[in-house]
Amino acid sequence: YGAHYFPFSGDPIGDAKANMVGWFVNNKSDLIELTGTGGNGNGICDPGESCGFWGGMDGGEISNRTPTYISPLDAIVTRVTLNAGPDLSGFYFRNASHWEIELQLNSRFTLRIGHTSGIAPGLRDKILAAIGINTDTYAGSPGHIMLNGSIPVSAGEALSFPQLVAKEVASHPGYYRGGGIDFPPWAQMEFVITDHQENADVCVYDIMDTTTKSAIQSVMDNDMANPGSPRFAPYMSTKWVWGVEGVLCPSYSANPVDFSSLHTRFGGWTERPEPGTTIDERFAIVAINKSSSSYDSANYDSADVNHLASRSLDNASPFYSWTMPDSTVVNPIIPVGEVLEETTTGLLIKWRDIGWTGPVYQRASFILDSNGLKVKWGDFSADIPGTITPDLSPTEDCNAPGVICYDHTPRL
Repeated sequence: YGAHYFPFSGDPIGDAKANMVGWFVNNKSDLIELTGTGGNGNGICDPGESCGFWGGMDGGEISNRTPTYISPLDAIVTRVTLNAGPDLSGFYFRNASHWEIELQLNSRFTLRIGHTSGIAPGLRDKILAAIGINTDTYAGSPGHIMLNGSIPVSAGEALSFPQLVAKEVASHPGYYRGGGIDFPPWAQMEFVITDHQENADVCVYDIMDTTTKSAIQSVMDNDMANPGSPRFAPYMSTKWVWGVEGVLCPSYSANPVDFSSLHTRFGGWTERPEPGTTIDERFAIVAINKSSSSYDSANYDSADVNHLASRSLDNASPFYSWTMPDSTVVNPIIPVGEVLEETTTGLLIKWRDIGWTGPVYQRASFILDSNGLKVKWGDFSADIPGTITPDLSPTEDCNAPGVICYDHTPRL
């Protein structure tokens, strides 16, 4: 789906891949209290206690719960890629490598399966017979190990296994946590459908039968509403952010990628590589899905708010430095705000949860034409009357103070 906001996606300008999480427990309370960690010693994971999942001294209870990717149709495996070698940090169970496979489903659709920890034995043997490489023992550099292959697989045939985010607790052998923090372990699952007629990655749920899609939507609805959900419970205070994307497919694909409106390509914009520009800025404007069960107008300034906006920097410069109306400086990582006004040339944004005493307001002027998007950001104000619309000239340089030019070219 066109996910912009955590915990749906790590891509702040949106993507169409299906991200799923397979939790080892239904709620954090299903974990086991770890002794000697300041709890009450009853073995039950109560709020605020340090807990873990019993995975067995040999990790067998973890490995036995590994899901299996299967081929949805008779298909052709066209590519196998090692994206990264063994993860020695322990983030992934048994230091799993990161594999990816691609299948040609038919003349229109291909399927890419990512976050794969290993290749299923049957497919491993087929690859070994075809190109002489055993994926179980392969120790080469990351990259494609099979290009333009033609290995047939049957509908229902096992293909691979997702990576498991499960790290053993150092002081409690046999107990595991997700990512090493006080969180349940999970299976990390990711797959992408490319529609070659659309020439874009697309939302897989939109090509499912409606009954299956409806059933999966109900699962997501229930999870979003569950105050003990491992996926959503830690972020309930920011439901106003992620709750806007409470439907499986806000958009079938990222097309169109033209400059006809602010909202094409999921509304995700990347700083344009102008001469002398460091490309590190992303801007996203995303529609609130008011038909979803997660929508609550009380979470917003008013029921008239239809979009949220966010800005983000790359990993080399992860924090903004914004001077607030009282001259204090805040350093939000990915600031998100409500779009209170949108015209053909300007925006009024109410930024929230950015580290100041409350919301702060900002106006921006923009020019959208065949060259892309140019935005000039105004000063911050503690109230709407204090906001000032900045003057933006079509000839103003992209590196002028407060001015940023964007387009739809994804960063590499």
